[in-house]
Formats: sequence, structure tokens, C-alpha cells
Amino acid sequence: MGYHLQGESQLTCINASLPVWSGKEPTCRALCGGTVKNATVGRVLSPSPHPGPNATFDRSCSWSLEAPKDQRLHLHLERLALGPTDRLVLWSGLDAGSVVLFDSGRGGQIPFEGMISEGPAVRVQFITDQPNHETGFTIRYEAFERGHCYEPYLQNGNFTTSDPLYGVGAVVQFTCDPGHSLEQGPPVIECISARDPYWNDTEPLCKAQCGGDLTGPGGVILSPNWPEWYGEGEDCSWRIHVGEDKRVLLDVQLLNISDSDMLTFTDGDEVTTRILGRYVGGSSPFKLSSSTPDLTVSFHSDPAGLVFGKGEGFIINYMGESKGVCRAASSTQSG
Repeated sequence: MGYHLQGESQLTCINASLPVWSGKEPTCRALCGGTVKNATVGRVLSPSPHPGPNATFDRSCSWSLEAPKDQRLHLHLERLALGPTDRLVLWSGLDAGSVVLFDSGRGGQIPFEGMISEGPAVRVQFITDQPNHETGFTIRYEAFERGHCYEPYLQNGNFTTSDPLYGVGAVVQFTCDPGHSLEQGPPVIECISARDPYWNDTEPLCKAQCGGDLTGPGGVILSPNWPEWYGEGEDCSWRIHVGEDKRVLLDVQLLNISDSDMLTFTDGDEVTTRILGRYVGGSSPFKLSSSTPDLTVSFHSDPAGLVFGKGEGFIINYMGESKGVCRAASSTQSG
């Protein structure tokens, strides 16, 4: 949601002697502004940067969202990473005198818990000097009927509810995806007030944490703030402990960090330690195993990350396995 196809929606493979596509491959871009009528659910994204060194930049973009009659819009800031001269403003209505729901230029706390329009329409304006891939915003919007609470939303997580229509008395329970933890909100909320229904608390956030003590039989370790960029100057340590008769098996599925960042794996507890490996930059998937029930994963990111760049992050699965047992052999090529 939020992207638009630029180019042909269908290509045909032609020329049997030397097969080629009938046209240029299309791209998906977030556009600068637009109007959405009968808006039910979707996203508004900051405009995609234009390719090429001589490209022109969109300096001011405006979007109009209009929900069905007698409905309102709930707006959720999924991502907000503005540059020093960027400005994002949201109005509850399309008129010049509409109430301001959020204005990044005024400072103050960012309403990550969401905003609700007074009526069926919302206007979004974004002003920037130069769009790029590391700054911008993502706004999720959803229409809901009066007399009901809006449908909750939890990025990197899920929820169950006692009432799929979210009427008064509806109870919602949140859970996070593996590798994420609930914070900044309760695990359970309830829709209250028959006159003007609202949730009795804000939705929580599910965030990939910077370190922690992990004692379960298995799980996932993610770079801080995954799937978003990790921060500069991070110092994180995950201490894994499995059963005393087991060792720790790590399955590093993704490793893409900057050459100035470092990921270290250490075997053993605080008394006896042995470094299994230190990694910078990127690597293809690999596996490591400890000789003890304890293994520590440490991550350090360069405080000057904005100068030297940052990587995508990492995804590491871990599990306890019995000692004295060979691991399953890796599949061999053509075998």
C-alpha cells in the first residue's frame, strides 16, 4: 500500500530466437501527493527520491484523504525520520482553518499512539529540501464508524479481539512477532464509553531490543529497531543460556552491517570465555555452535554511522542442541 506502478503493468516475452521482454520493467514509486476518495485503509508514504544526478526534487507534497460519509479516520505514524529542514503537517479536514492534528515544526512529543480526525477528511502536507532513502515517513490510515472504536494496529505484532466490530466492551490482546518485545503500552486494551467510544489505553509498540537475557529453548535475535535502521553508537549484548546438558546453535540468516560496525560471538559464561568470531560488513548465511550452554552475541555500531553509512542489520536464530550429537549435514551441491 502507498506505492504506485510506473510503467507497463504487463510485459510479454517475445522473439523466440533471442527472447526479450516487450518493454522496460516498471517501477513502484511513492508519489508526491494525491487524493483518495472513500478511503478505508491504506498508507501515505513520503515521495520516493528521483533517480539520477540531475533529477528534480519534490519540495512540497499534499495528500487528501476522504473517508465514507459519517466515518472518521485513525492515523498511525508507522515511521517518522525527518531531515533537519523537513516538515510534516496533518489537518483534521481539507479547509484552511482545519484543526492541526500534528505539526513536526512545532516540536513536542511525536504521537506514535495515533491520531483521530474530527470528521471524514484529513489533509497531509510534506515539505522537504531533498528526499532520500533514509528520511521520510509512513502513515497508516483506517476509516471507522461512529459508535465503534477504530481497529487497532500493531507493527511487528498481532492481536486477538473479543469483538471484530470493536463495539463498546471489546477487549484486544496484543502479542509481538519473534525477536520483538512489547513496550510503551499495555498488552490488553478495552473499548469504553458508549457516548463516544475510545480505547482505555494506547496501543503498545513491538520493538527489537538492544540486548537482553535469553533463556528459552530457542528464539530470534534481531538488530535493534529491526526492520528499520539500527542507530548510531549502539552497544548491545544478548546473553543466551540453554539447558546445562546442551550447547547453543546459531543460524545467522542475514548479516549486513557497515564495515565500521562489529558483531561478536563469545562462547562461555562470564568466568570462562572464548571468541567464536568477529564480523564486520556483510556475509552469506552461516552457522556457529558453542561448546557450553552459554553464548553471548555483542553488537557495536559506529557513533559516526551517518558519515560512514549503515547496513541492513542482522537476523539470528538460536536453539539449544544436545552435546555429543552431530548436527544435520548441510545439503551438498547436486546431492
